Amino acid sequence: MFLCKEACNVQEIINMKFYIYSGIIILCLLGVMVYAINANFLEKSRVDKPAEKMAEKKAVSWLQENALFELNMKNGNTEYEAYLVSENQKKYKLQKENMYGKKEDQLVEGDYSLFVTDDKSKYAYKQAGNTQHMTFNTSKKNKGTFYVNKHTIAVIYQQRTKDIIDAYMYSVIKGEMVLLSDEPLSLYTQKIKNIQQNYLQTVSKTKNETYEAKTWMLDAQNMRLKTLDSTIISDKEAVSDWLEIEEYYYPYKNVQDISNMISKAEQGMLIGSQYPIGTDIDVIKKSNSNYLKEEKQKDKASVIYPDVIYDYKEKEQQVTGIAIPGIRLKTTLEQLEAKFGEPNSYKNEGKTAIYEAGKYELHFIMTDSQEIESIQLIKK
Repeated sequence: MFLCKEACNVQEIINMKFYIYSGIIILCLLGVMVYAINANFLEKSRVDKPAEKMAEKKAVSWLQENALFELNMKNGNTEYEAYLVSENQKKYKLQKENMYGKKEDQLVEGDYSLFVTDDKSKYAYKQAGNTQHMTFNTSKKNKGTFYVNKHTIAVIYQQRTKDIIDAYMYSVIKGEMVLLSDEPLSLYTQKIKNIQQNYLQTVSKTKNETYEAKTWMLDAQNMRLKTLDSTIISDKEAVSDWLEIEEYYYPYKNVQDISNMISKAEQGMLIGSQYPIGTDIDVIKKSNSNYLKEEKQKDKASVIYPDVIYDYKEKEQQVTGIAIPGIRLKTTLEQLEAKFGEPNSYKNEGKTAIYEAGKYELHFIMTDSQEIESIQLIKK
């Protein structure tokens, strides 16, 4: 009997220890889970607000008083303010005209840094690795913002030489200001065009006195600017139009594949245009109201876009002809002949090559140097 009781007590002790150990193990597991959840939360907090890890911060009230300028930024539904500030800034007037401006223009110079904050914080945090020496003419445009692909892009301009302006392009990602390219964009003037909030377009001067128009797209996944199109321009009038006419942009929707150009023309469609011959002109104008101008002559009228022109008769209001700039084809008459054979005919002393396409004709208008100036589709 005594041995039985002792055995029962031993079993109870073993059971008790089992429950104790099990409880300890469960508590440990719960502790590990809580720690993991908290660590994950803290990590997310650090990702969402990486700027808070930076050592230097300044009160927003101080920055508002001392910053050279501020930039309004947006990422998703969160709004940010970026402040450009220098603690060793000096001001002076130009003694004589130079690349920065005219005599007596006010200049500021110093080592500038960017501080960023959201719209709810009392402090802004210094952005790592962006401090650099800069010089600004206070009478000129020194900054700008654009809305591209649902992101705000900010630009800070710096004069490098007489014909080169550096444009530093930034955007905010998870509270941090990031550069969108390894090198600043090279500009001819302090002008960047935003095309339908999808692309940016710039013009720069080349070494051989021509110009280069570049169209940029934003890779939102990697937050980088990428070149969509690059075209060399020798026509100074086209550059003047680009600078002076706000709605004008250099054609960038290039036609890469011309193999079906003739078959498209037989259907009344000019490759590179959206609407065929016979379309009501009001349908086109309502679809895209950003045309440069509308011209009216005795026998025809035209609605002119930067990359396509639609001709129509006022009485019928239907498109009778379509034209696109030759530069959009990135090809030559020689390459066209290799693909489609000799033109059916020529006119204007050989400057217009004509290919027949059923009820329509394709006209390739040449320059004196045999470059394709424009392509027209008209009804016979």
